[in-house]
Amino acid sequence: MVLEKRGRHHEALQMIERAIAVAPGEPGYLRTRAIARLASGDADGAIADFAFVLEHAAPSHAVWALAQVELA
Repeated sequence: MVLEKRGRHHEALQMIERAIAVAPGEPGYLRTRAIARLASGDADGAIADFAFVLEHAAPSHAVWALAQVELA
């Protein structure tokens, strides 16, 4: 997230993609990728990640994902 906050979206996406490769379906990683995708202009990718989290994650992750969408 530090890279994301510094506007280094491409680097942030590369790092989170590596994490997702190790732990596919991990809601926290998918939330982070959704935020990075949204910030880099990939709204469709962000929506896909948020949708996965909403459908498959525990309620606490789903609520957080919804809040991020609302803030965007």
